Amino acid sequence: MKPRQPSKIHEHYSTKQISGKCLNVIIRELVVRKGLSEIVGSLITTMIVISLFVVVYVTSLPALESFLGNAVYTTQKEAKQVQEDLVIEEFAVNLTSNSAHIWVANVGLQPVTITQVYVNGQGSKVNVYIGLSDTVEITVPISGSAPSYYVVVITGDGYSTSVTWS
Repeated sequence: MKPRQPSKIHEHYSTKQISGKCLNVIIRELVVRKGLSEIVGSLITTMIVISLFVVVYVTSLPALESFLGNAVYTTQKEAKQVQEDLVIEEFAVNLTSNSAHIWVANVGLQPVTITQVYVNGQGSKVNVYIGLSDTVEITVPISGSAPSYYVVVITGDGYSTSVTWS
């Protein structure tokens, strides 16, 4: 095999000075610049990653707050609903007087005031207080008979219970 000959550029730089500097000094400057480029590249990459994180965080924050806010609200609402728990125990219709008799029991953890009663969509405003573990009878007017009755009882805080009687 024939030994490799140095190129003309290599010969030119290795034998001559460029602007008064030796080849060794030029090589050292290139190596130092290369090291500096790695540091600057790492810093730029870090800045890009941080800025992308900030963009993702800022755009997802409202959705996260909405999710967490709804979870807390739902939990509080469910806790309040457990405290105001009603059961419609019995339902009877008197067609002679066109009235419905509804027996409602409070099985919750606090006294409740019933403010509205609906029978098949026909609403009646009432103001009936039910103490702890009490059962009360509520009489509301109805119009005619039906094959089934859908009864909804609503408390003063807006919580409701419903049942269908056939």
